[in-house]
Parts: sequence; structure tokens; C-alpha cells
Amino acid sequence: MPTKTQTTDQPQTDADFGAFVPDLEQTVERTRELQERLLASAKSAAEVSLDGYEKAVQSVIDFEQRAAEKSPWGSALITTHATFLKEMTSLYTNAAREMLK
Repeated sequence: MPTKTQTTDQPQTDADFGAFVPDLEQTVERTRELQERLLASAKSAAEVSLDGYEKAVQSVIDFEQRAAEKSPWGSALITTHATFLKEMTSLYTNAAREMLK
């Protein structure tokens, strides 16, 4: 004769909950470690991006400086723009690096 399973309307006890969540503290710790690793990876990627940005802008500045040498009529304007670009890039990247600390 088949047996009938019993169901109760009683709330689960702490022991029952513990069976479903074997080690909550260990899970929380692993999650915290994962978040720290993700944050470190994001910071590293941001620093690499800033380095790439600086190199790209520096190549534009170098181009402008070479153009200024070959163009006496626009030399002052080109040099001024290159200087402005260099200073603004420096301010931007320095501020971004400070935020990454």
C-alpha cells in the first residue's frame, strides 16, 4: 500500500534552513573576494585605457608640432592648439587617475 507524504503548514526551522544553505558565511566571503577582484580588474583596465588615450593624444600633438614647423603662417596657432591639447589631456588623465586610487 502506498504511503502518503505528510505536509505541514509549520514554518521551517533553523535546522531546515541550514540544510539548504550549507555555509552562508563562506558564500558571502567568496562573493566579497570576487567583487574585490572585479574592482581591481576594472581599475587596471581603466589605467590601460588612460595610457592608450594619452599616447593617442600625444601622437596628435606631435603631428601638430611637426606641421607648425613646416607652416610659418600658422605656426603660432598650431603651437597654441597643441599646447592647449596637451594641458587639457594632462588635467583630464590626472583627475581620472586620482579617482582610480
